[in-house]
Amino acid sequence: MRMLRRLFLLVLLTAVALPACRQAQPDDVMLHTGRDKALVGPIVERFAKTTGISAKTRADVVWTKGAGPLGLLQQGNLLAPLPDSITSRVPEPFRSDEGAWVGLSGRGHVLVHDDSLADVTAVPRSVFALADSSYHGRVGWSPSSDSFQDLVTAMRLIAGADSTRGWLKAVYEGGVQVYQPGEIVRKVADGDKTFVLTTHDDFYRTRGEDDSLAARLARFRPGDPGNLIDAASVGILQGSEQKQRARRLVSYLLSEAAQRHFAASAYEYPLAEGVVLPDTMQMAGADRLPELAPDFDLGKLHRSDSSRALLREVGIL
Repeated sequence: MRMLRRLFLLVLLTAVALPACRQAQPDDVMLHTGRDKALVGPIVERFAKTTGISAKTRADVVWTKGAGPLGLLQQGNLLAPLPDSITSRVPEPFRSDEGAWVGLSGRGHVLVHDDSLADVTAVPRSVFALADSSYHGRVGWSPSSDSFQDLVTAMRLIAGADSTRGWLKAVYEGGVQVYQPGEIVRKVADGDKTFVLTTHDDFYRTRGEDDSLAARLARFRPGDPGNLIDAASVGILQGSEQKQRARRLVSYLLSEAAQRHFAASAYEYPLAEGVVLPDTMQMAGADRLPELAPDFDLGKLHRSDSSRALLREVGIL
């Protein structure tokens, strides 16, 4: 998460320096984002064509890959409240309780298994069940990835550090297979292991590259910590002098056109209610996200330092 620390510093320094250094024109809104240019560029261009407002790259609006960074900015009282007309468009699990930020698109944690598993009852109902000896030697994960560390953070904050430590130790000592980020779905399809922990977008991205992929996606029971659904999120900085235009940008990012763009370009779940994806973009579970997700404040995902310390303590990192 060193990248997130750099993001926080950049956003905080920008927020402090904004009144003195901004070169924005009256019809500009300044956007800071940690998202890929290929994902952000087209939708920002469409917003500019639709509204006549250009989105530059010093911060009025902060758009992050996960909710954790915005949770930290909210904790520092650096985000301006969003109106109900914006926050009410997203289900409660994927927005700030105080209206400081709102989720745009979701990445759900899932279990991927190979096609040869005929008995669906063999799929565990909880992520914690993977610690059972019956799964020893049959699990894979990518502990260096941000998404896995977010999962450990959620498990630690929901179930406690002791339970999470015990789970990590049991899975690790049971002969877990360690993969590099980006290769985990392909490896299970090639027959390396029966079950791997990853995110749904990784699964669909890999399947998009190979529609004959010999792997399937599964989920734990509704509300299980293993079903964590993080949200690419957006907020407006308290120091912004363009809050009205910034709100128009946030509203646009929740429009059906933008939501479909996130699904098509990044295989992420649309979080704005009422958005219907065409058949070619359908992703399992997209209509059940609030039901599947654990009861957890996504803004707390910034508390990941203790999770990395736990991973080092067990010997995983």
